[in-house]
Amino acid sequence: MNNFRKITSLRKVILLLSITTFFSACQDYLVEKPAAQFTADFVYNTQAGLEAGVVSLYNLQRAFYEDVSGNNGSNCLILDAKDDLTIPRNAEIANIGRMFQGTTPDNSGVLGHYWNTYYKIIERSNALIRSA
Repeated sequence: MNNFRKITSLRKVILLLSITTFFSACQDYLVEKPAAQFTADFVYNTQAGLEAGVVSLYNLQRAFYEDVSGNNGSNCLILDAKDDLTIPRNAEIANIGRMFQGTTPDNSGVLGHYWNTYYKIIERSNALIRSA
């Protein structure tokens, strides 16, 4: 019983020291400065910034097709279906294995991921066009 009290009091001391250290560790808040020269003024007001903005649109497009977690292997043209009429057996057989089992268009997220990505690209494209 005596050891239990020692352990309990030791835990309280460690907790108190941890809380004290956590709240007293920093005096100044972090002042964020951009590590690169890409700011909103740079992107929308200079020729090099507009070109960098266009390149970023291609990066968004590329990232969509490299992400295989939420968009069914980026096979946006292959429907979430498992029949011979939707996916022929001869050429697309490797892509069938990449499809999730038992999904429907309501719960697969493929179409939502597709629309979210391309609306983001359209929105940023319009911002670049307006600033050009």
